[in-house]
Amino acid sequence: MEQVARYILRPPLSLERMRYSDGDEEVVYRRKGSDGRSGAEERIDALDFLARVIAHIPPPRIHLVRYLGHYSNVARGRRNKGKEEPLKPVRSGVRDNGGLTDPERRARRRAWARLIRRVYEVDPLVCRSCGGEMRIVSVILEHRVITRILGHLAQKGIEPGRGPPERLRSPLPKTA
Repeated sequence: MEQVARYILRPPLSLERMRYSDGDEEVVYRRKGSDGRSGAEERIDALDFLARVIAHIPPPRIHLVRYLGHYSNVARGRRNKGKEEPLKPVRSGVRDNGGLTDPERRARRRAWARLIRRVYEVDPLVCRSCGGEMRIVSVILEHRVITRILGHLAQKGIEPGRGPPERLRSPLPKTA
């Protein structure tokens, strides 16, 4: 995470790769090379170069880096005063239902439809063909069952919708 933060906060250009001479009125910037070779040089008019650099300067009182949640100033201040506990590592694979009952957990799972409706202004539980309300009957995760369903649809001449991207697609066994 620290490496990502360093990458985000690094300057947009390197002063070590930049050269300027008063008489030429142009800036020479050497690009980053690869495979041990030096990069190509780009010659830019001095005023054009300044315009490119100024584009990276934010307006006054506008912060480009925001710290939220555990890393925000408020949370850090609470931890320093002892009002908030520091983060503790979480064991992966262990789920806590938070003391919720089954109906409450089901209601939380259905909340995704409300969120999609709000964000994209489309109701995912309304049929495109007839406009009727759909409901989730089940979620099928077993590869064997999915293959049987797709095979049955293929026998009836129904083409399945768009599949996953090529790099994620696994070959499905042929059904007779």
